[in-house]
Amino acid sequence: MSRDLKYVFGWHLAIWVAYLAFKVFYEFSWVSVSTQYKEVESIILLQEALIAQLTTLPVKALFAYWLIFYLLSSSLNLTIRFILFLLGLGVAIILYRIGIVYVTLPLAYHSNPETQSLFSIPTISAGLVDILLISGVLSSVELYKRSVASEAKTQRLEKEKIEAELLFLKSQTNPHFLLNTLNNLYALARKKSDKTAESIMKLSNLMKYVLYQTSKHYVPLRSEIEIIKDYISLEQLRYGKRLDVSINLEEMDPVYVIGPLLLLPLVENAFKHGVGETTEDPSIMISAKVENDILTFIIKNSIEWKTNPPQNDGIGLANLRRQLKLKYKSHVLETKEGDNTFYTHLELSLHEKNKMLDH
Repeated sequence: MSRDLKYVFGWHLAIWVAYLAFKVFYEFSWVSVSTQYKEVESIILLQEALIAQLTTLPVKALFAYWLIFYLLSSSLNLTIRFILFLLGLGVAIILYRIGIVYVTLPLAYHSNPETQSLFSIPTISAGLVDILLISGVLSSVELYKRSVASEAKTQRLEKEKIEAELLFLKSQTNPHFLLNTLNNLYALARKKSDKTAESIMKLSNLMKYVLYQTSKHYVPLRSEIEIIKDYISLEQLRYGKRLDVSINLEEMDPVYVIGPLLLLPLVENAFKHGVGETTEDPSIMISAKVENDILTFIIKNSIEWKTNPPQNDGIGLANLRRQLKLKYKSHVLETKEGDNTFYTHLELSLHEKNKMLDH
């Protein structure tokens, strides 16, 4: 028996036991004060009440499970299902009353069926309440279980959708990053620089990070900071002393995690479209700090003055904005362009990451 089936069976069994105990106690309380059974011992009355309730269970169980596993699961339209419900309830009442008169009362209380009224408004009303009570409880439990299962399925599909989109976004980021880094390496190789071998080693470290860490939803923040330092070192090999670099990257607590390659594209963008296009005095300033679980990441880089500055984000920033939206509830990514400086400000709550991706 599967775990889910055992869970459902356990709940239904508990409900039937509780219902039976309630009905037996109710009938015993009613019969024990009747003058007709005043001389009968309590234990005998309790046994008779139990027999009476056990004999009526089959009809109630048949209707309840027909309602749950057929009618509530049917794809028929609402009107037809309502008509079938009334017909089923009518059949259940007929069987219930026949069982009461010809089985329950003779077996439990030694009553003569000929002295009993088979159908009357009071007996039919009592039968309706009895059947609908247990059917309603079991149906409510089943509908709740289905609602929980449906919500879990919806969350699973949403998670799969998010993961698929993130995978697609990463598939765009990784080749883009590799291409730009190889261009830097190519520039050093053309100059026949002695730093080419060192840059290849640093590139190897970067590619290990890209290959083995970016498949995860979240990585240690300090790992992302370290890879930024490696990337900056690689760029410094290319630009040499003419690049003015100011770095203020605090030592991050190991408890903090972040989506992989969320910070590095901003640094790469600053070098490619800022420092790389600055002909005189290229400079870049990078700072990162965490206060009250809020990461603040700031980049200021030099740019050449442009007659027609771009009006929209490039592919890299648009990609990053989408990843941030999928991974973080609370974040801010602002970019601002001045005459000679491009300013990037990222702020995100490390505590409010997408919990769905943790499971």
